Amino acid sequence: MASFKLCICFLFSLFCFVCNESILCEVGFCRVREGEHCSRGGPGTGTTVGRCGDGLYCEEGEDDSVCVRRCSRFHDLIKSTISSAVPRSIVGPRCTPDGNFFPIRCIRNICYCVDIYTGIIKKDSPTIDLERQSITQLSCYDEDLDLFPENAKQEPYSFTSPCLITQDSRATDVLETEKDDFILDFFGGFPECLPDWTYGRIAINSAGQ
Repeated sequence: MASFKLCICFLFSLFCFVCNESILCEVGFCRVREGEHCSRGGPGTGTTVGRCGDGLYCEEGEDDSVCVRRCSRFHDLIKSTISSAVPRSIVGPRCTPDGNFFPIRCIRNICYCVDIYTGIIKKDSPTIDLERQSITQLSCYDEDLDLFPENAKQEPYSFTSPCLITQDSRATDVLETEKDDFILDFFGGFPECLPDWTYGRIAINSAGQ
């Protein structure tokens, strides 16, 4: 009986339904973890079994479907996790318009090729140093996906966007004025950058409002 869980109790335990965890999954109540089998259901496919957990997306493969951490869903997870009291938007990984991860990720000045579905750095990925090289030198670079190609074509090379640059600049100004006991507000607020790092439609001021 240890493997069983109490699911529903009605009328002070007079009528109790006890079911195994596997039965819960069969009726679609479990949430599948990253890398595990899943299904999205649909017309003619019956009940959706194995729904992906928060921040995950059921990606159909040639032989099987597994839960992956799509970039746009990952941004939603970040927003739901970080307190709204944080006065500045948290920058997540760069996404492409289709919701996947941008094929390149940079950690400080070192850039790598990543899996566009999971965002994980590829095994044996080549690397470049932005202090000396452009991301265009990586084999995974795709100019059609790059919304800011000017950063990759002229020195100093960078992996950023106008929205992120504005955020950094305003945050620095606010922190500097706070040291002098001033309160600086740009009235227009901090721009919210979308998952593809372009400007959003909502601005957040230094008070997080």
